[in-house]
Amino acid sequence: MTVETTTPSALTLARLLGKGKLARVALAAALDALDGPAFIVSARGTPLHANASGARKLASNGDDDGDGDRLRRSLAAAAKDGSDPARTALVTPLRGETGPTYFLVVFPRRSSAAATAAYATSLWELTPRQSDVLTMLLEGFTNKTIALRLGCAERTVETHLTAIFQKSGFDSRSALLAALARL
Repeated sequence: MTVETTTPSALTLARLLGKGKLARVALAAALDALDGPAFIVSARGTPLHANASGARKLASNGDDDGDGDRLRRSLAAAAKDGSDPARTALVTPLRGETGPTYFLVVFPRRSSAAATAAYATSLWELTPRQSDVLTMLLEGFTNKTIALRLGCAERTVETHLTAIFQKSGFDSRSALLAALARL
């Protein structure tokens, strides 16, 4: 028995969005699998579908910081020219064989300094104290401030940083921070 497979190029957006409950469920599941807030928006920037994280961001419209309003402006700007001028979102035009153009707008979730340090700690097998130093380094503290917060000498912090550089394979603070920023 042979099973025919359909290549992704054969599935057009028009068919995916236009027909069937299964297609809508599949689209919703795919969006929910994304780490950050994700949206399908119309050419006018109107959100047509959002994953759970995106729906929470849209619902925050009544918050003091006006996050929902800011988000709606970002979505409208993304749909206007197919990119995000603030460079905070990944924008992908979705064009079907016929019909209007839609956009997939994904805002990557930023990891906290603690989460990034925890990942690096497991990856490079850092000691608990090295992990503390790395967390504070990621938070932007100087060696002197890290030493004060940890109750140790600044030279001790430098020793921990040297060990972190050796374990990670990076030779400078800036190279380490640049690599961790991409996580």
